[in-house]
Amino acid sequence: MKEELKYELIESYLNGDLKGEALSDFERELQTDSGLKAEVELHRDIEIAMINKKDIPFIQTMNDIHQKAATTTSQQEVTKMPGTGKIAKRPILRYIAIAAVAAALLLAIFGRQFLMQDISPMQLSENTIGTTLTLSTARSDDGATVDQLLKEGYDKLDKGQYAEALALLEQVKTDTPDADAALGTGYANLYLAQYDKAVSIFQNISNNKPGVKDIADWYLAHTYLRQGKKEDCKILLQEIISSKTVTPKRENQARELLDAIR
Repeated sequence: MKEELKYELIESYLNGDLKGEALSDFERELQTDSGLKAEVELHRDIEIAMINKKDIPFIQTMNDIHQKAATTTSQQEVTKMPGTGKIAKRPILRYIAIAAVAAALLLAIFGRQFLMQDISPMQLSENTIGTTLTLSTARSDDGATVDQLLKEGYDKLDKGQYAEALALLEQVKTDTPDADAALGTGYANLYLAQYDKAVSIFQNISNNKPGVKDIADWYLAHTYLRQGKKEDCKILLQEIISSKTVTPKRENQARELLDAIR
């Protein structure tokens, strides 16, 4: 698995954005890939550190994450040496790199609070909205029209080709049993600055699709922010924070954004 894709999948998994077959596939891989499991745990540790940053000293948090990575690194992977039948042991060195990434992410997280002051609502939204929207359900590769259009549409979203993505997703949004097409059209409208349309779409999803309400509300809050409707944005962020279904990552994102626009 490519590192960039792996990172996006981990973020989506911890954020609660993986659904259906995509979630099942990822959880199966977690059961067999110890390296992936360790990376997920480190990402989760970072999220916990973000949530508790007011109560846990920064240096302590850094030390805890490095200690966990060091403990994992000290474990040894047993392999057979080709042609000898002997057993060789080698350290699992990639966890050192993971620890370094964790440190860099924490520095970025804590330092970002100072950078988010006195900037425009548009820039603030761009800094905090997160990674590109991903499909919540794995789609078939058998050429089915709806699945193919959805995959092509989301690929366009990932490439920043929002007008092309919108044209594809509009064709199927009434034909899918889940919210993927509707979320995609709302996301495309958001980035095309067609804010009234985005608001209508995200509100409809929030009211009728409880399984993805927190996701729709997150993008709706950013739409309000880009419209200059800070009070509406703040009210919605409070609702996200109070939600019983919100993921720790999304809750922390909402808190940080709320703090930045007060």
